[in-house]
Amino acid sequence: MAEPVFAGFRDWTARFASAKTAEERAALSAKGRALAEERRNQMADLIDQNPRRALELAVPAAVRQQLPKDIVAQLEEPISGRGDLTVIAAIPAPGQRLTMPPVERTVTMTDGRQFSAFTF
Repeated sequence: MAEPVFAGFRDWTARFASAKTAEERAALSAKGRALAEERRNQMADLIDQNPRRALELAVPAAVRQQLPKDIVAQLEEPISGRGDLTVIAAIPAPGQRLTMPPVERTVTMTDGRQFSAFTF
C-alpha cells in the first residue's frame, strides 16, 4: 500500500483485533486515536483528489465493528440511499479569475441530508 498513513492504521486495526485482553486494547487505544485522526485528514484530501482510491481504502464494515466508538467516529461514514444530484459548473468572466471550484456536485438525500459529491 503506497499510502503510509492508511497502511499504519490498517496495521493498527490488526493489532487491536488480535489483542487478547482489555488492558492490551486500552494500551493500543491512544495510538489508534492518533492514527485515525491522521487518516481522517488524509482521507478528506483523497476523497477530493482521487475518489476511486478513497473508496478502495475505506475501512470494511467487519473491521469497523471491532473498533472503539471514539475511533469509528474518526472514520468515513458509509452512506446508502437515494437523493438528487446537483451539478454547478462555472467559468470566469473574461479577464477574471475563478474564485470557486469549476465544478461542484452536491447530493441531497431524500431524508434531507446534504453531502458534497466527488465522482470518478
